[in-house]
Amino acid sequence: MRRILTLPVLLALLAPALPGAVRTVVIGDSQSEEYAFELPFSAPDSDPLIANTRNWIEILAAQRPAGLDFGGYSGIPLSYPDLRNGGFARNFGVPAAESGTWEDIVQSSLFDSPEFFTTRLALEDQLSDAEVVVLFLGGNDVNSTYGSLYNDTISPGFFTGTRDRFAAVFTFIRSERPAIPIVFVNIPDVGASPDVQADHPDPAKRAVASHHIASLNALLGVLAASHAATVVDLFAFTAQLLDPAPVYLGAIEMIRAGAPENPPDHLFCKDGFHPSTSAQAVVANVILEGVNAAVGTAIPLLPSREILEDQLGLDPDQPYLDWLAAFPGASAAMTADDDGDGLPQVGEFALQHDPLRADGLSRPASRDGTAVFTYHPDPAANRLVESRPECSTDLRTWQPVPPGALTTLPGGAVEVTLPAPSPRFVRLQFLLRP
Repeated sequence: MRRILTLPVLLALLAPALPGAVRTVVIGDSQSEEYAFELPFSAPDSDPLIANTRNWIEILAAQRPAGLDFGGYSGIPLSYPDLRNGGFARNFGVPAAESGTWEDIVQSSLFDSPEFFTTRLALEDQLSDAEVVVLFLGGNDVNSTYGSLYNDTISPGFFTGTRDRFAAVFTFIRSERPAIPIVFVNIPDVGASPDVQADHPDPAKRAVASHHIASLNALLGVLAASHAATVVDLFAFTAQLLDPAPVYLGAIEMIRAGAPENPPDHLFCKDGFHPSTSAQAVVANVILEGVNAAVGTAIPLLPSREILEDQLGLDPDQPYLDWLAAFPGASAAMTADDDGDGLPQVGEFALQHDPLRADGLSRPASRDGTAVFTYHPDPAANRLVESRPECSTDLRTWQPVPPGALTTLPGGAVEVTLPAPSPRFVRLQFLLRP
């Protein structure tokens, strides 16, 4: 079953942060402004005023209210008298902002742009009792100059200038709160987005651009370290998207594209540039890891199953259901054993057996006094179900087979070898992946 969650559902999920949650200030751009206000790209064409995608802040606010506190929430546009729109009070995600925008904001005075100065004052106020700052900028810097990165005509001044602009933001944060933990999110490779790829179709030149972005990140990493910031590597995730291999969230394949209705299994919003909910959930985990490292917390990351069910409205067990549909009359329960061969339905799926025909596991063989057991996990099913061999001496106490006793054979079969006097009994446990 697939469904698309709309804004009213999202607002219901945005429960107030719980006492003890880490007070988190965000300095960023449209990657961080709540997608509820990022119309039109965050909404489907069929309902262009209601966002059906959400970003990392909205996801964490919904799924980890006991972990992070982004401040009070206003669903009314233009709620704030500064560059913020609506949304969370501690979230200063400003659409289209580059590092230079934020340099101007943090250095603004009463005699400069009123919006910039009021934003600075609001940021100072929120920083006063914050417990961590997330600095997530730079995507617009590299996007606006991507053509020069792509054509290898970029000026060296771009790198040093960008570093200096980031330095101004770091210096401002440290002047306000000298010891506050800072999580610095490095710059994503915007060449992974379909929109940029359409305008820059040569993979070799995109690789040149990727190299330049990596060089900029190295420079910024040194800067961040000089300000005792924790660096999280978002560039690595976007680099993975450049690999042509399929991308999976749990066992569900994600599509590297945007589409007019912002379907939940697409990695990009309909503009082909901004990450959709599925990709933003990965961003959420990357940042959450950084917060845990910087603050010393242990806020649980979002497992794939939780993301698929709660944020995307997708069934994480869909591959199992699709497989089961080929066997009319078979029980849907994963623990069922319709054919009585001792292999539960989930095991039949993991090994790609027929759930209506008795074809259970082969018995262990003996090879020179060594017990040998072979099973054939299906690679696709393995994304959903782990087939874990266990051994026992008495059929009462079971333990995992030692890794040294496992050999993957050509073709994907796994061979378990237990030399005497090793445990005499072997079984397979089938565990749904989180």
